[in-house]
Amino acid sequence: LKETAVAPPPFLRETPTAMYCQISGEVPQEAVVCKECGGVFERRLAVKYIEDNGKCSCGEPVSVDELITVKTSGVVHPRTSAATSIPGLLSHFQNEWDATMLETYNLKVQLDSTREELANALYRLDAAARVITRVMKERDDARAALQHVGGVVDGGAANGEENALPPAVIARMAAAQAQLASGRKTRPFTLQPKEKVQSLAESGAFPVHKASKPGIAAVAVHPAHPNKVLTGGDDMTGVLFDTAEGKKMATLSGHSKKVTHVAFHPQHDVLLTGSADKTARVWGQSSGSYSTVHVLEGHTQPITGLSLHPIGEYAATGSKDATWAIFDIRSGTRVCHIESEDITHGYSSLSFHPDGMLVGTGSENGVVRLWDMNTREVAATFDSADGSIVTAFSENGYYLLGATASALRLWDLRKQKELRSVDLQKSFKANAIDVDFSGAYTAVAGKEVR
Repeated sequence: LKETAVAPPPFLRETPTAMYCQISGEVPQEAVVCKECGGVFERRLAVKYIEDNGKCSCGEPVSVDELITVKTSGVVHPRTSAATSIPGLLSHFQNEWDATMLETYNLKVQLDSTREELANALYRLDAAARVITRVMKERDDARAALQHVGGVVDGGAANGEENALPPAVIARMAAAQAQLASGRKTRPFTLQPKEKVQSLAESGAFPVHKASKPGIAAVAVHPAHPNKVLTGGDDMTGVLFDTAEGKKMATLSGHSKKVTHVAFHPQHDVLLTGSADKTARVWGQSSGSYSTVHVLEGHTQPITGLSLHPIGEYAATGSKDATWAIFDIRSGTRVCHIESEDITHGYSSLSFHPDGMLVGTGSENGVVRLWDMNTREVAATFDSADGSIVTAFSENGYYLLGATASALRLWDLRKQKELRSVDLQKSFKANAIDVDFSGAYTAVAGKEVR
């Protein structure tokens, strides 16, 4: 009989579809199915994962008994051999590979979870930073409002008026004025020849402030010890320096913004500083170092002027908030606070007259005002019409000098008129002025180096 070939049924001719473990990505030798997610796993990997985590890799809680075994064509696996045999080593490597795959999978899950937690934490941090910024702004506004209200109350504590001065203080200032005025004409001084002044040159340069925040905004020389120099810097400190020995004597730390004004007390070891942080400070020496004795507060804008009264017990401060005040430096209390509704531009400078009964203020709009200490009212006004101005009195008390961005002006206080003007050019931008003891020479500093 001739044999006839019979074709197999169609289902036997289809190529079987391979199943892969969702953990290892390989074809499982003993396949099981999770009834919760329907995923296929290698049984040993699934059992180990459930024993370690108490759930399936899909995240659903599943026990080992709930795994469904998938029947496949039987494959005869070699018996477990000793580790010294090649099959044993292969089995050992397989176990290591399984452990590595499980660990890698767990690390990926943890990484994703950590990334999500980090994103949430960063979002919360950003939200907290915005809230803190808003709260700090509200706090600063509240402090400024409180200082303004407190200034009105404290400034008039003596006589019930904001700009009142106790009669005893005025009497002391008037007595000092009479004494100073009578002795001024007989006060000896040495006038340096013009040639010597013209030959002045730099004799030394000293890096006294921090290099990270360079810049010196104020300089003062001790009237009795010219080798002592006090500077105020952009690094928020004042520095007392000995030019003869070339070394720092003290560093004054306490301000929160740059120090813009400094002054020596002529008779006592007391220093004064004014800052853009709206305060002035009185410094005293104790145990060989300087520390803050009093903080002079009350302004709502940066300090732009600081001057010590000739009797050495009171200091005046001017500010960009268009007010000026007098403080008792012995107690740190504010004696009076002067504010006028007619003055809207902030002050750019302030100084006491050498006799002590006048205060000169320069404004950001170029107006210079002389204030009578008896009445705390404006006694005279000079208009430079050239922007912000800094002022200084001559030692003889007859003249007032003012430096603007481009000019130096000289006013006669007796005739209350301008005597002369010197062009400094607009690029100079004067920001400091001083007059020597003889009253014959004036020094002006500006942003242009010359």
